Amino acid sequence: MGLLWGTQNQLVADAAPVPANCRIIPRPVRMECGQGEFTLAGKTVISTPRIVATGASRQAGQFLADRLVAAGVPVRLEARGQEDGAISLSVSPDFGLGTEGYELEVTPRRIRVKASGAAGAFYAVQTLRQLLPPEIESGEKLPGAALKIPCVKIVDKTRLPYRGLMLDPARYFIEKAEVLKIIDGMSYYKLNRLHLHLTDSTGWRIEIKKYPRLTDSKNWPITEEERGRGFYTQEDMREIVRYAQSRHVMVIPELEMPQHSVIATRMCPELLCREGATEDAEICAGSDRSHRLLCDIVDELVAIFPAPYLHIGGDEYLGSGWAKCPDCKNRIRTAQLEKEDNPDLAATFAKASGKKNKYLLYRYLMRRVAAHVRSRGRIPVLWDDLAWQGKPPEGAMILQWHYKGGMDFFVNIPWAECPAFQAASKGHDVVASPFSHLYLDLPCSVEKIYGFEPVPVGLTKEQERHVLGAQANNWDCPADQLEFRVFPKVIALAEITWSPKSSRDY
Repeated sequence: MGLLWGTQNQLVADAAPVPANCRIIPRPVRMECGQGEFTLAGKTVISTPRIVATGASRQAGQFLADRLVAAGVPVRLEARGQEDGAISLSVSPDFGLGTEGYELEVTPRRIRVKASGAAGAFYAVQTLRQLLPPEIESGEKLPGAALKIPCVKIVDKTRLPYRGLMLDPARYFIEKAEVLKIIDGMSYYKLNRLHLHLTDSTGWRIEIKKYPRLTDSKNWPITEEERGRGFYTQEDMREIVRYAQSRHVMVIPELEMPQHSVIATRMCPELLCREGATEDAEICAGSDRSHRLLCDIVDELVAIFPAPYLHIGGDEYLGSGWAKCPDCKNRIRTAQLEKEDNPDLAATFAKASGKKNKYLLYRYLMRRVAAHVRSRGRIPVLWDDLAWQGKPPEGAMILQWHYKGGMDFFVNIPWAECPAFQAASKGHDVVASPFSHLYLDLPCSVEKIYGFEPVPVGLTKEQERHVLGAQANNWDCPADQLEFRVFPKVIALAEITWSPKSSRDY
């Protein structure tokens, strides 16, 4: 951009101080703070120049116009050029700024935005919102007809493509309106992945038309009063998905298995082992009937969620019922699972409680369901348990939750490794989400989150590309504590995943 405005202007790069009226979170890659301000008044036009006008530029312009009009600034959206007094939004792949990058220039005469795609234009608008006085976000009409935006030049793009938050409506139901509000907060800080933990032993929160009994909460082994009433109909979830898409947030559903399945196995007992079912109520890993039911559910989820990812759980498997189950014992024999044993697996299983056969079954079930997910054109996502208990399913993405220095409390193994490193070094895409830094239900300061580095040390440049980003997980959260838990911690996550590592300054 040629960021040279003379000696009166301040170039903000790396970790240099930022003037108070130019502070943006996440911090842009490059920003120059200039002299003067652009006055936003009733005569201001938001323009999408005809030569490069696209639906993307108009969508971003409409998003900005709606917020300004709500604050009492009656701007107009028109397909015009880059004349004085206008906010112009130009979107063209010819700009070469990447899918999420943008350039923003504010002068006393005009504001110009350039982006190569819809996401970049949207993020430029979000940056503009942060440059406005904070009162504009109050939802009330502001006094007067004019607002000031400081003069800046910004070149910006994301460091990592996956910048995520997980919500847990399975344990405490989250009303649709609150989910939409969280999506607004995420997108304001350029977070772009919302992972919904929809099923667990405490609730099944997504309508499955083929198995309506799953959401028949009157027969759940836990009362709605304890965990909140409700579930999302398929149309509810489609509405959430559409709303998120309009803010460039991808919604990723999770179907938990084979552990954390008390509700599923209570409402669909055909999921249980025929004999040997225990209080853990885990899904039978060896039967075809459980596999068919799980695949039916996957098919309905694929029809609701257009995201390329579908999370199928896979954590904390106990395997306490398989030894008495004829289906599980038969599966070990017919699928020749014992042949999968090797010195590496034997060394890992030697540390775990119980016999290794249960883990062979567990890996078999997850591979089988993952293959069905792939057959439906989706990428299966799994918690990292499968990464360290053997080779993950083909094409799976790993969501890391263990971390060195921690303890796997289900098998009582001290944790010395970093599963994100293990997965990436073997060529698997991975998202870092360690309990030690990014579990919002555990004691962890904003400063500790901000100090976390998602890309493990020691990977080659090629392997580093498999680390897609990081995600904060908010487990087991009562509805009245949700916003308190999520913010401001996820704002720290936004900057460690978006901004250059060299520019971070807590």
